[in-house]
Amino acid sequence: MAETDFDKRIDEALKLRETGNLKDSIAILLRIFHLIPDEDVKPLVVTGSLLREANLLEYTLMCFEKAVKADPVSPRASLGLFHTRWKIGRYDDGFDELDRFLSLSESGEHSRLLKEMRKSLVE
Repeated sequence: MAETDFDKRIDEALKLRETGNLKDSIAILLRIFHLIPDEDVKPLVVTGSLLREANLLEYTLMCFEKAVKADPVSPRASLGLFHTRWKIGRYDDGFDELDRFLSLSESGEHSRLLKEMRKSLVE
């Protein structure tokens, strides 16, 4: 499937979600999920975000793990992976992702989250 085909399918899924049709939006994403090349960060991040909205966390996790592997300094991929790990209760892995990203790149959002999450665990 060509990159533009992914973009069209993702745009279609986004439009369906915006009109309140999350079920059909997710159906499109699940059909293309395994066809998205591992190195294609944008569709992986968008698909992961929409799947997380639908609480399909196993697929969400796979999307963001692939996206981070493809582009280790993508803030969106990294934050998506952090939030997904956090949502499924893998807190240490979430912290590890924030630390990993900050060792490679600067990010106010990552730093803020790391500080906030560590503070909430102490309180």
